[in-house]
Amino acid sequence: MSRRVKNRARRGDSILLSELLLFAGVVSLGIALWGISIGYVTSHSAKITQDYDKMISQQRSLFIVEAVSLQSNVVWVSNHGLNDVKVISCTIYPKSQPSPGIRHNIAGVTVPAETYDLAPLRGCERYPGSPPYIVEVWYIPSHLYDPSYPEKNAMWALVARYEAR
Repeated sequence: MSRRVKNRARRGDSILLSELLLFAGVVSLGIALWGISIGYVTSHSAKITQDYDKMISQQRSLFIVEAVSLQSNVVWVSNHGLNDVKVISCTIYPKSQPSPGIRHNIAGVTVPAETYDLAPLRGCERYPGSPPYIVEVWYIPSHLYDPSYPEKNAMWALVARYEAR
């Protein structure tokens, strides 16, 4: 009688074990990619939400230039909006010239929300020329104002214009 001798060169791997390892690798890769995409979507949606909050804050501002004294370069303003605002620039220039843009010549004067009192802005920069003049006041909602980043303030700033004769 002869005994059958099994080939000892064969390893103990089975098809089931290799399929399980392949399945586990694919599932692990899928979970990792899912986690990365969820992290990206979450951070991106938080940034979009912050930008929309800033845009809504701008729309809730109702800042008005009420009057101007061309002799003393004083501008009276009021804020009928829902957010306090900080004035960052005030210029008076002839209508025949182009706007000088944001000058950062007013050091963050705060005009409270829903006040019907006139707030004077002193120190407005005036350019020489003949009338009529344009008064340009740049402002930003107070909670968006950052004194250490004037370029960010300029990005979110709004402008109120008034024609003075």
